[in-house]
Formats: sequence, C-alpha cells, structure tokens
Amino acid sequence: LKVVGLAALIVGTGVVWTTGQSALVGYAQQHRSRPLTPADVTLLNAPPWIAAGKIEQRLQDAAAVRVKADPFDGRGLRDIAAVFTLAPWVAEVKQVWRTPTGVIVEAEYREPLAMVKARDGYHIVDTQGVRLAGPAYWQALDPAGLPLITNVTVAPPGELGLPWEGAEI
Repeated sequence: LKVVGLAALIVGTGVVWTTGQSALVGYAQQHRSRPLTPADVTLLNAPPWIAAGKIEQRLQDAAAVRVKADPFDGRGLRDIAAVFTLAPWVAEVKQVWRTPTGVIVEAEYREPLAMVKARDGYHIVDTQGVRLAGPAYWQALDPAGLPLITNVTVAPPGELGLPWEGAEI
C-alpha cells in the first residue's frame, strides 16, 4: 500500500509539474513576448570607441534580428554570440542573456591602436595587428588621434578580423 501511495504521489507530482510548466510557458509567450529592437540590445561595458561610433549600432542591429519574440528562445541568444564572435571589433563574447526588457551582451572588445596607410587606403588595427576597419579614406574612418603607420609593403589581410602578416605592423 505504501508503494502504491508513493507511486501515486510521484505520478501526481509529474502531472502537476508538466501542467504548471506548460501554463507558465504559455503565459510568458502570450504576455511577455515582443519583438526586439536594436535599442533593446545592451552592450555591457562597451568602451567609448564602440559606443560613440556606428559600431555599436551595427552590433545592436545584428543582434536584434536574431532573437524571436519568444522569451524562451535560447537559439537566438546563441546566434547573437556567434555573430559577435565573427565581428572584427569583438575579441571575446563572455555571455549573452535575456532580460524582461531586452538582451544584454557581455564581451571584450578590441581597442584601435593605429591607422595603417596601405596601397588600397587606410585601415585601423589593434594591438595584435588585427584589421578592424578599412580600406577607406582617412576621414571616413574617423581616426581620432590614432598614430599613422606608413611605408607598409605587405598587403592587408583579406578579411576584417584577421591579423596583418609580417613584422611591419
């Protein structure tokens, strides 16, 4: 009789748990679902060169389109982490999480160190020689007092986010 009572308790708990979970998910999807906008994406501790320029807006735009309105959408958060990992200005994605008002992305960002004058235009690089932006005209990159490296003979890397080859940079 005790075994039957224990089994009934376990089954009853399972039924209540499943019903309660379904009701909670349904409530959240109905009352807490809303599409994300770029303004709902917070870049936690973003340095001034990210927040001041168009970089922050591009990252927020890329993140907002990857998250569904469903507050339980874990895939969208993984997609944001993947997109940020590929962005040249992002050195490392630490965490992405959902809040009631949006998404927060915690990452480490690459710091621009210098402008490089190459044959095809100007490029911004970080301390590791990683190409962050370019080619462009000097004014288009907003150098903001970055030192200029000239007389570079090695061509820039083919893609943003890759390190410049050779010892010149």
